[in-house]
Amino acid sequence: MVDLNAVKDSILSIIRSQGPVLPVQISRKLDKDTIFAGAVLSELVNNKLIFISNAKIGGSPVYYISGQENKLNILYSHLPGKEKEAYELLRTRQILKDSECEPGIRVALRSIRDFAKPLDINNELYWRWYLIKEEEALALLRPFFKKETLGKEMLKPQKIEKQGIYDKVEIKKKEFVDKIQEDLFFKYINDYFKIKNIEVLNINNTRKNREVEGNIRVKSELGVLDFYFISKNKKKINEADLSLANDKGRKHKMHVLFLTNGELNKKTWKYLEDNLKGSVIVRKI
Repeated sequence: MVDLNAVKDSILSIIRSQGPVLPVQISRKLDKDTIFAGAVLSELVNNKLIFISNAKIGGSPVYYISGQENKLNILYSHLPGKEKEAYELLRTRQILKDSECEPGIRVALRSIRDFAKPLDINNELYWRWYLIKEEEALALLRPFFKKETLGKEMLKPQKIEKQGIYDKVEIKKKEFVDKIQEDLFFKYINDYFKIKNIEVLNINNTRKNREVEGNIRVKSELGVLDFYFISKNKKKINEADLSLANDKGRKHKMHVLFLTNGELNKKTWKYLEDNLKGSVIVRKI
């Protein structure tokens, strides 16, 4: 029987001494497979004991603890060209006003979430370099506000997300049975969860007889593990399907269980192995 608490302590120790680290580095140190390491890392992230980067190295995020943010610059060389440009611009200026940036930089700033932190001041969006605090950002901005008092009370929480991709249709648990009855694929997925003794916590999105996704809880020898699941009723699964699933999992800060009755060709399996190992688990149903 695996001592889950001991595994968690080992992972935390590795990250404290070597972080930020890739999941494959954790699995090697533990002498465990990446799925095992990924599941424990996901739980540590959910409990806010560690953090996960948005940017990736070779298709994998890095994990770090509070206080290691200044080491995230290891991600810089793996950013696309425009995102590197936005990174350098923000690092140099420390504060950027969104409306004054060229369109390409504005898009890139929304992508480099590890380094660009949004501030809403007087209904204007600004970006601060991630290593400076809000108070420092306000001090830098103060000269540009004539007689206004620029203080923390003027700040509003700002959440920047891609629109149209992650639209949610919240389904209450009491509606779950009704939903299953009218959707055969939904019923198929629900039966699979019953057989595997997997608890459905909530359903976030459905496309009738085509797709179901949400949060699940799995009981294993490691204890109780939470996953974001995505199921697709599709004959052929491609790299884009898996990449989008990974993005959704990262948005929810969880590893993904990807269920499908379709086929993955050799190229797609290789993409999964090379880029998403430890982040996305695929199961044929």
